[in-house]
Order: sequence, then C-alpha cells, then structure tokens
Amino acid sequence: MQGIGRAMRARLHAWFPLASGTLGHAWWVFILVGIVLGLLEWPWFGRMLVWGSSAGMIIGAAQVHGRRWGPWWGLALAHALFAAGAFVQSRADAAGTSAAGLTAADLFYTLATGMFAWGLLGFIRDRRSGVIPWRGALDGAVILLCAGLVGWWLFVQPTLELAPAFPSPQRFRMLYPVADLALLALVAWLASAPETRSPSLTLLVLGLVFWTAGDALYHAMSFGVETPAQPLLLMWLFAYVSWGAAALHPSRHRLLAIRDAARVHGTAGRLSLVALALLATPVSLLAPSRPDALTATIAATLVTGVAALLLWWRLRGLRAWEDHQRDALTLVAETDPVTGLPNRRRLQELIGDALDSGTQVGVLVIDIDRFGAVNEAYGHRVGDAVLSELAARWRASLPAGDAIAHLGADAFCVVMPSIAGEAQALAGAQRMQHALDTPVHIDGGTLKASASMGLALGPQDGSDPWRLVQKATLAMRHAQQQPGKVVRFTPALRREDPRTLLLLNDLRDALADGQLRLQYQPKVRLRDMRVIGVEALLRWQHPVNGLVPPGEFIPLVERTDLMPDLTRHVLGMALKQCAVWQRRGMGLTVAVNLSTCSLLDAALPADVGRQLARAKVSPRQLALEITESAAMSDPGASLDTLRALSASGVHLSIDDYGTGHSSLAYLQEMPVQELKLDKSFIGKLLRQDASAAIVGSTIRLARKLGMHVVAEGVEDAGTAAALRKMHCFAAQGYWFSPPVDAVALPGVIAEIERRPALVV
Repeated sequence: MQGIGRAMRARLHAWFPLASGTLGHAWWVFILVGIVLGLLEWPWFGRMLVWGSSAGMIIGAAQVHGRRWGPWWGLALAHALFAAGAFVQSRADAAGTSAAGLTAADLFYTLATGMFAWGLLGFIRDRRSGVIPWRGALDGAVILLCAGLVGWWLFVQPTLELAPAFPSPQRFRMLYPVADLALLALVAWLASAPETRSPSLTLLVLGLVFWTAGDALYHAMSFGVETPAQPLLLMWLFAYVSWGAAALHPSRHRLLAIRDAARVHGTAGRLSLVALALLATPVSLLAPSRPDALTATIAATLVTGVAALLLWWRLRGLRAWEDHQRDALTLVAETDPVTGLPNRRRLQELIGDALDSGTQVGVLVIDIDRFGAVNEAYGHRVGDAVLSELAARWRASLPAGDAIAHLGADAFCVVMPSIAGEAQALAGAQRMQHALDTPVHIDGGTLKASASMGLALGPQDGSDPWRLVQKATLAMRHAQQQPGKVVRFTPALRREDPRTLLLLNDLRDALADGQLRLQYQPKVRLRDMRVIGVEALLRWQHPVNGLVPPGEFIPLVERTDLMPDLTRHVLGMALKQCAVWQRRGMGLTVAVNLSTCSLLDAALPADVGRQLARAKVSPRQLALEITESAAMSDPGASLDTLRALSASGVHLSIDDYGTGHSSLAYLQEMPVQELKLDKSFIGKLLRQDASAAIVGSTIRLARKLGMHVVAEGVEDAGTAAALRKMHCFAAQGYWFSPPVDAVALPGVIAEIERRPALVV
C-alpha cells in the first residue's frame, strides 16, 4: 500500500500544477467558466472554449519560444486553423451549403492537419543535428497500418458506394480520419523517446484521439448514419481544450528535450500497445462492412505481414540497444573513469587468468609518493590529470601481455603473466620507475613524481588474486620508507599493525579533545651558550595507548586530508605559547615543522598571517622548517610559497640538510636563512673525517650564502666544541636538553646558560 501511495503522489506531483505563470492560471479559470456556461446550456460556450483554447496555445508557445519560431508555434497555428475551419463549417451547415462542394473549411482543415504534422515533426527532430530519428517511426507505422485498416472498413468502406467519384467533396472528406490516424502515428513516434513522455504529451494524445473519433463520427453522419450531435460536439471541444492545456502545462519543455537518435526504447506498456494494434488487424475480419472474403483476407494478411515485419525490426533495434547498453555498463563496471584503466573488479580476473595458465605471475603494486599533497595544493582536477598522465606512461612502457589496473586513489597494480622469474619481474618494475624520470607538467609548472613499489610472485606467494595484491601492498608499504624503491615481498616483512590503522580515526578526535601537545627543544648559540629559540615537537597522549611517537602517526597523516588541519593546530599552539613567553620577557623564536602538502598549499602564507595576527606575535619570532625532499617535490610551487612566507617576515629553515637531493643552484634561489645539518653527519663528526669534511664545507658554503647553520643531534661536549671550532652558529640535541614541556623550559634555559663557554 505504501508503494501505491508513493506512486500516486509522484503522479500527482507530475500533473500539478496544471499551468505556470499568471496567464496560464487565468486561462484555466476562463476554461472552467466556459464549461460551467456549457452546463447551463449557454449557446455561445462552444465558441468560447474553442477560441479560448487557441489563446492558450498562443500563450504557451510564447512562454516557450518567445518570438522565435518553434514547434509549439506550429501547433498553435494548426489549432487556430482548426478553429477557423470549425467556425466556417458551422456557418456552412447553418446555410445548408456544406455538401455542395469543397468549402473554405476544407482548406482550413487541410492546412491545419499539415501544420499539426509539421509541429509534431519539429518535436521529433533531433535538437542538436536537426536529423529525424527514423527508428522511432516503427511504432507509429504499425499503429497507422493496423488502425488505418480497421478504420477504413468501419468508416470508409461502408460509404464508398454512396459517395460520388473523386474529386467529389465526400471522397475528399473520407481522408480526414486517415489524416488523423497519421497524426496519431506521429505522436506515437514522438513518444518513442522517454525524454518526451510527460503530462503535456498525454494531453496532446488525448486531444488527437478525441479529434479522430469526432471526425469519424462526422464522416458517418455525412452518409446518413444516425449519430447524436451532442457527443460529437463534446469530442471536438475536449480535443481543443486538451491541446490548449498541453501547451500551458509546465512539462511542455520535455517535448523539446535533446534525444539520442540512435536509441530505441521500449516499455511493457508501449510494446503491448503495438502488439494490440497488430492483433486488431485479423480481428477486423469480423467487421460487417468489409469487402468480399478473399479481398479482406488478402488485405488483412498483407497489412499484418508488413506490420509484423516492422515490429520485428523494432524488437531487433531494441535488442541491439540493450546489447549496447549492457556493453557500456560492463565497460563502466570494469574501467576506472579517471585513467581509463581496468579497475579492481577487472584486476581480479586478470590475475586469476594469469594464475590459471600455470606459469609464474608477477604482481606489482605502485603507490605515488606524496600524492595527497598534490590534491591539497592544486585540487583534484590537477590530481586527476597527473594520474592520467602517469597511467598513460606506465601503460606505454608495458610489454605485450602485461596489464596495469587502477586500484583506487593513487595506487596502481601491474600484472606480469608468464614471467621467467623474480629478475624479470624486478626489471619490469624498473621500467615503471624509469617512466617517472620526465617531470609532469601541471598548471605552467613541473612536478617530479616518484613512486614506491611492492612486488609479489605467484603462485609461491599465494594462489589467490587478492592475497597476492595484499602481499604486494605490504611490500609497497615498506618501500614507502625509502621513496622510489622497489621491495620484494618476503615472509619476514612485518605485517601492518592493526593498532596503527585505528590511529587516523582517533586522531580526528584528538584534534578536538586536546590530546595533542607540544614539547620544546632549545636551540643554543654556540659562541656564548645563549638559548635563542626552540623547536616545537608534536606529542600525542592517547587516552588508551599512551604516548604515541610521531613516527607512527605523522607518516599516516601525510597520506590523508588531515595534514592541513594538523599543521594549523600545531602552528596555533606554538604561537599561543610564544605569545606567553613574550609577555614574560623571553624573546624566543619558535620553530614549527612543515610537511610536503603544507608547503604545496597556496593558501599557507595567508593561514600563517592569520595565525600570527590572532596570537599577536611578530613574524620574526616564527621559524618554519622544511625538509629538502619536501622542497624538491615541486620546486616551482615550493619556491612561490617560500617567497611569500619570506616576504611576510617569517624565518625559514631547511631541516635535515644533506639527506635530500637539492642542488646548490636551487639552494641559492631559496629565500631561507638557516640550514639544519642532519644528525647523521653530526653523530659521526668526531669519528669520521668524511663527515667532518662535509660539515665544515657546508658551514663555509652557508656563511658565503648569508645563512646560519644549526647542527642537530649534539650528544656530547666534544661534538659541541668541534662545531664551535668550525664556526657553526647554533646547535640542539640531548647534550643541551631533550624536548621538554613549556612549564619546564625556563629552568632548562637557565641551566644551559649557566654552563661555561665552549673551549675551542
């Protein structure tokens, strides 16, 4: 019952309101008044309804087309011609001259029929190309043939012997019902496209049905058949009013919808109507006024045969369209819309077919490094373009027989069937890596892409397609620790800890619940042991798991959309604490680390400016630290962001210098004031001459470029003294102090500054 109720409400919603605009509603009031006057037997109500309906057609055509010519104007003109013909015919009937010959009414009716057909063809014609989609004519042709034969035997055949020879008026007027059937066939043709099916089209059909029935009865009356005049008048009036209502109904625009000329649609009701029309032809043999039995049988057989052939052609087209739709749906179901590659569903079949061949199969999972930063900085449109470009490169580099599929997001999977062994599979992976050597051009800049890859081999690593993909993905996760590498799956690889997979969900709550806090590690000027700043280091005190190290959740966050929110949160906490220190007279610079996606975010300078203004902290008290790899992920965009930040007065620093791949030429262009030497060099300073040479040359280079050098990871007094001797500007590390909470920092600073100066 609920389903029936919903269907009725949907039907009412489609039909009401019956008109749009003030004129449309006024027209319905006028028509209702005319109907009431007709019930009161007012003699002029018929003319009122006829000409009022013509006015409705004109109003509707003007609302749809304006002053431009269109199909609704064609129907409006046809309606006016029908009304003029009815007016002239009534005058001729009153004068008794209608049977004497062809009158002006016949001319009006003929022109009106042609104009009505022209208007319907205007609806049928394709809106874009102007081509008429002939396939939709099959239904109308079947109805025209079958209904035409039945109508001929019921209305025309009985009067053939009574009518004078052609071109007598009686013989000419026999064509009116046939012309009406042709109009009905055009309407059936128009309804072959589902886009046009609407209350407006239904009203057009009802009007034509009643018009055809009225013409048939009038034709019978012309040859002495006793027919009540009142039903005949009501049929014609109903046709006029229906056409006016069709032109004013809000769904009239659907008759002008753009349709695909190649499509042939069919519904159960529509095909049942065509089949019923086909069945009517042999049933018509029972008509009392048919020709002799042989002629009737031959005519019925020919018409039925032609109609059946048209119906077969109709069903053939419908079957072809269904096959095309099925193929299109299969393609959509098995193809990724962004890259055009097979998707996860098709991937399972590709791996399964390769395993069934009984040979060794390589499954390579590829993940684009730091792809989330591209979406954050440039938007998903550019991100999709990068995916498409890389997918095209990888597909072009594959040998015959290999296939690549899109797993989703920034992950791909290559299937290498019939490989000779692990060496061949690794060689294929290297081809995938070489395809990334050329930068990707995006929005006037270039992006140097890299990818982490994991390899699994079947059947030794598994005989199930998804098990192989899972193991290759596990190997790829380990490869992400060294971007641009290929890792072969082995049982020794540690599976992903399920605990870490839940951290991202918990982190969203942590941002709001205050579970995140900062600790600060002092940055000490070596020449006088003064603390000149601190580095803010993020800590997460999980309510269940306790203290979560940054190395466990930061890499996960960098692959999601949480990184911008996390960066703003950390920046806000650090600046708020910096403001507290300023009020206490502690002129410390606070340093905050930036991720790759933050650096590629064009809105970062504005966000930093708002945070500084909110905390009332000078830009010179804020230092932003970026890694070499982050800066080189997209040099052009990174340089623009760094220049904007530098122009605002913010201090900029290159963190972990020496572990990335930045060139000296690019370093010279970067508006940074500080280099932080990675602890991997500092820890070996006293033990390896090579490390000492690298540190010394870097300090000299930085000084010539006007930059300060800060050494990270100072663990003992000897390393600090050696750095002081090399004229290193500042240092930080556990020898000075580990990271501490803000409340403990003043005591730590006091203890550091009480130490004696370093002996050189």
